[in-house]
Amino acid sequence: MMTPACSGNTLGALITGLLLLLGSTIDLSAQESEGSQQADPDEVIFIPPTIGAPADRVGAATRDVGQEAGVLAVLAPAGGGVTTLGKPPLIWHLAENFSGQMTAQLAPIGAPQNGVGISGKGRFRKGFYALDLSRSEFVLEPGSIYVWTVVLAEPEAGTVIATVTTYVERVTAPEPAAEDVSALAAEGLWFDALRPFVEIELSGKVRVNRNAGFASLVRSAGISLP
Repeated sequence: MMTPACSGNTLGALITGLLLLLGSTIDLSAQESEGSQQADPDEVIFIPPTIGAPADRVGAATRDVGQEAGVLAVLAPAGGGVTTLGKPPLIWHLAENFSGQMTAQLAPIGAPQNGVGISGKGRFRKGFYALDLSRSEFVLEPGSIYVWTVVLAEPEAGTVIATVTTYVERVTAPEPAAEDVSALAAEGLWFDALRPFVEIELSGKVRVNRNAGFASLVRSAGISLP
């Protein structure tokens, strides 16, 4: 049986229909591509505070700060972090197992004798650790800047393996709703935004919820964690 030939009008209609179909497909692909680039609703983005980092307001002689040193990294932005909390979470991370002495201290600038700290010797597994201020009477004073230092050392050899020094400043800025982590991070209240992701047990063990929100928070603050 012979197939009837398409008339000119019928062929033109078919071509037009195919072009419209292709156009719809291309538009749909573009919409899907744009949608894939939208921000993840679970992301928490840290924006540095308008007052700047605490390191900007300390003397030049005490401005030597950092986030990482070898296997050691503190959970704080470059130049230190601000908070409205009297007892903020002071967390650091070991990227590898470490045998030796680990020391952490928080003290007002120029007055190390008025600070609080912990020190222990032994074998420490890689993971998160904390200077738990809730176990002490130490409370940050509003408007004050504190030096936070973590040191890994080998006392027998008399060597320091790693040391990180940064700053913590308690501010009196209006605090967003405590449950709105994204708002806290957007206001530059670093430790306030970090607190919901961290739990320090009575045993001293630190549990960190490394979900998408935590990952985006530390990443946006320039902190690298394995």
